[in-house]
Amino acid sequence: MGAVYEAEQRPLGRRVAVKVLQEPPNSGDSDAFQRRFFLEAATLAKLDHPNTVTLFDYGQTKDHIFYLVMEYVDGPALSKVCLLYTSDAADE
Repeated sequence: MGAVYEAEQRPLGRRVAVKVLQEPPNSGDSDAFQRRFFLEAATLAKLDHPNTVTLFDYGQTKDHIFYLVMEYVDGPALSKVCLLYTSDAADE
């Protein structure tokens, strides 16, 4: 599973979003998980569009925690936006 955190990239003082992923316990296929992670990082790094975020950094810690450091986009949580549009569509 993963989580996204707001952070500051030092010493730049830049607000960033850090997506943290940990390989699920007992997944049995560590290589496949790592390939998917690095494919996601490579794909995100190639994107260049006003409606996508910029990838600043990515990697893996000694504790086998994978991370993506991305441009921070201020606004409501995507889950709240989805609920808003879902409830609006149900009203129509």
